[in-house]
Amino acid sequence: MRVATLLLTAAAGMAVWCQSRPSFEVASIKPAPKPTAALLLSGKVHVGTKIDPARVDIGSAPLNSLIADACRVKLFQVSGPEWLSDATFDIQATLPAGSLTEQVPEMLLSLLEDRFKLVFHRETKEFSVYTLVVGKDGPKLTPVPPGYDPARTDHRRPFTLEAYIWFLYLAVDRPVLDETRLPGEYVFDMAPVMKDVTRNLLSRLNTGSDGAGAEPAGGGAFRAVEALGLKLEPHKRALPVIVVDKIEKLPTEN
Repeated sequence: MRVATLLLTAAAGMAVWCQSRPSFEVASIKPAPKPTAALLLSGKVHVGTKIDPARVDIGSAPLNSLIADACRVKLFQVSGPEWLSDATFDIQATLPAGSLTEQVPEMLLSLLEDRFKLVFHRETKEFSVYTLVVGKDGPKLTPVPPGYDPARTDHRRPFTLEAYIWFLYLAVDRPVLDETRLPGEYVFDMAPVMKDVTRNLLSRLNTGSDGAGAEPAGGGAFRAVEALGLKLEPHKRALPVIVVDKIEKLPTEN
């Protein structure tokens, strides 16, 4: 009798937990172009997430990126089918009245489970990573000035450090973790980093390798980081991984 009571109590608690996870009031999901580095630099594609008190607008987000955001991990911490990075979507969703922006990841997870039938489990894996840290002489970053127009420059673009790190990841073939804790947007000279990105992408196309575990050649990306008063330090880190067990390629109807 006691065992049965405990099981019923646990089941009831699980049901309450499932019901308590917040969800969007309504959401529209549409296929979108894959956000390549070239498209990002061109400024001709709607990329990123905008959240206000009433709405969430997500542009050109691959499924693996959506899963990472929903589970509060980085992109490299999502393990699943290769096509997850190619299936890209725009999402426009309405937030329930009185909800908090901090609840958006949980709402996104509810959306993925409901519309894409996502099923996953968590594991822990050791990664070879770089941590981005401030150099001994301090940062030398240029804040975005008022009225800055990136269209008038050839290769300088405004990014947060979080966005800049995405390009560094492509350039050095190893996950990069931001440990600078520097907020705001800065103007970055993307030319030296993009040379390494192009080199690595061409190498993957020619060899069929995904670049995992490859030793970086250094070059432009490392020099660019040092010029910013920052530093990339190699480390081994045990990090959580989201392992996708099941997911549909297309969502159910809006």
